Amino acid sequence: MHSKLWAARGGLSGLLRRAALGLAALALAACASTVGSELTVFHEWPSSVGERSFRMVRADGQADSIAHANFERIVRAELIAAGFRETPNPRFEVGFDYGSREYFARSVGYYPPPYFHPYFGFGFGGPHAFMSFSAPLSWWAYDRDERRYERRLSLTMRDLAAQPPRRVYEATAVNAGLSPDMTSALPYMVRALLADFPGQSGTTRWVDVPVQGRPQQSESRSQQ
Repeated sequence: MHSKLWAARGGLSGLLRRAALGLAALALAACASTVGSELTVFHEWPSSVGERSFRMVRADGQADSIAHANFERIVRAELIAAGFRETPNPRFEVGFDYGSREYFARSVGYYPPPYFHPYFGFGFGGPHAFMSFSAPLSWWAYDRDERRYERRLSLTMRDLAAQPPRRVYEATAVNAGLSPDMTSALPYMVRALLADFPGQSGTTRWVDVPVQGRPQQSESRSQQ
């Protein structure tokens, strides 16, 4: 009898701990105010660059794309905000490509409140009423497969002053979210790439870009 009682208490304690962790995770998610991207950068950036002037270029298949024209406006605006200047006769050509893919990730779901449910029982001492929340808590959290999307941006720069002109910068930003939409994520992905431009070549790092404010960088790690 006592062993069963302690086992029940142990199970209840575990459920309560799980519930507390779930609430903490939900609170942190509610307070999130950054957009994170994983960046991989390779470059041979010229040692002496005066004005960082540029023009946008399009690859085959991008010339007549309305979507690419929309994204191009976003990339151009972020470049200008980072100190680049668009000119007819620039030092650099800037091109980019993008895409998204669907995948599934295991996540924890939570049932909505109320979490307490009263019920009545009868014991040897006569009828009595008591409250129990063991059943609702056992159904509070559950595992589920959640559809997500990986959004990828590739940015390249070509030095027109080199003889012959050559590529001097290539970088990729990868961002994950619940929608394949690139429009809302693209400004933050470009901003992450330009946060410490050109950055250390041959490294992968994570950069969190505040929804309002300056990017926050984590430690970089070299590509193996």
